[in-house]
Amino acid sequence: MGGSARDGGAGVRLSWRLYRLYLLPVAVMALVAAFALGNRPAPMGSTLAPEAFEGSSAFSLLSRMRQIAPSRAPGGTGDARLLSYIERELRSAGGASRGGYTLHRLRVQGQTSLGSRTLSVLVGQRPGSGSQEPILLVAHRDAIGPAGQQAQLSGTAALLQIALVLANTETVHPVDVVFSDGGSTGGAGIQAFLAARRQTPVDGAIVLGDLAGSTLRRPLVQPFSTGLGSAPEVLRRTVSDALASQLGTEAGSPGLGAQLAHLAFPAGTGEAEILNGAGIPAVAVELAGASGPRAGEAVSAARLQQAGRAVLSAFYALDAGPSLPRASYSSLTVASRTVSGWALRLLIGTLLLAPLAVSVDALVRLRRRGERVGRWIWLALAGALPLIASWVLLRLLGITGILSAPGGPVAGSALTLSAGAVLALVLLGALLSAGWWAWVGALRAQGRRLAGRPGPVAAALFAACLVAIAIWLFNPYAALLTVPSLHAWLLLASPRQRPPARSARVAIALAPAAL
Repeated sequence: MGGSARDGGAGVRLSWRLYRLYLLPVAVMALVAAFALGNRPAPMGSTLAPEAFEGSSAFSLLSRMRQIAPSRAPGGTGDARLLSYIERELRSAGGASRGGYTLHRLRVQGQTSLGSRTLSVLVGQRPGSGSQEPILLVAHRDAIGPAGQQAQLSGTAALLQIALVLANTETVHPVDVVFSDGGSTGGAGIQAFLAARRQTPVDGAIVLGDLAGSTLRRPLVQPFSTGLGSAPEVLRRTVSDALASQLGTEAGSPGLGAQLAHLAFPAGTGEAEILNGAGIPAVAVELAGASGPRAGEAVSAARLQQAGRAVLSAFYALDAGPSLPRASYSSLTVASRTVSGWALRLLIGTLLLAPLAVSVDALVRLRRRGERVGRWIWLALAGALPLIASWVLLRLLGITGILSAPGGPVAGSALTLSAGAVLALVLLGALLSAGWWAWVGALRAQGRRLAGRPGPVAAALFAACLVAIAIWLFNPYAALLTVPSLHAWLLLASPRQRPPARSARVAIALAPAAL
């Protein structure tokens, strides 16, 4: 493999000298990424004590809410009764002229996993003493099924208690307390709230989830997004440090693997992810971690007081500090340093250059020999048609109402196997099977032309590079998963590889799919 290699059979003439040449930019960009490392920003702090939040009062609110609405399906009667109770409690704090809140109800016909429901969002707005952008405090009051209902409802009780405390406190930032609906099944309520604001700037947001459960699963602060990136590190650290101070234990932080997974597949099931996806810096506080509380999770007033005071302390810190940054959304935290998103994008892009250059070189050589490579490239790309057709089918089923299609990702516990879901599974399976066999049939029809010729292999390599580059343009972190496959497939293209070596390289090539 000094300069190039020609293999018999279906082998491809690959220029390994060109491969090594295009690996040089990788080394350069790795050096650039190293210089792009920055220190993690320090958390914000405040001199105000959060002792005004009393766990006993918040726990009484939680018990009262459980009595009013033992069942809180989104858009249901229990959900409506709970909203009326919260509204009465907020009105008791007085209007905006007396330090209280101006209340607004937003009603929206939202899609949930239970079908189309009329959802109601209660927004309490309170002015600040300065001209800064408002800070949002958010909790959803709905739940599907009995699992973890009381622990999850503790976030709503804590938000109501914090709102009553802030009604007697002067703040620099305006405050919006948002009691959303549909948060357990797609987040239609918070999406309606964002649409009503019409892109009005927001400084940051804290979403309250399980604050009273007995189980702690780190990280306690979730910074992820439905878009590319996550909340600014300074916001996550501010809330995490407040929790650590009150709970007496570290809140933890997402590891490198978790960060890459959420960046490569940006889909979250909570309001914080939706807010981040809309460009509003937001974190969610969940003592039970991203998976949420277990069925029958025990709750305590002491734990609720600790977590509630932590949220109030974090709010005071944000209120007294500078505006939160927006530019760090695609950065990655490694140990105690952060890497800029632009440096990572360029580094991942350079990793795609070598396979692309080698496959293009092989195609050019084959074209000069009279091989019709264009047909094989289209045949390779046609393998994606069954998946595209399946996506179109699912969209049509959602538009027609046959399949309940929530407005965002939902947890598995919120899904039900309805008649529409069964029909969707049957149609999807049939379409995938038919598309797959049609593609295999097309390959078999070309069997005699493809057998023993290098063109199809080179075309498949080039098509894979095109797909990887298309992914990189939209999401470089998802494209990172294709890098091992592309480089391993170059070696697999040579039929001279011994079976053990080929098996190892096949395993490497398929590793991203397993991840």
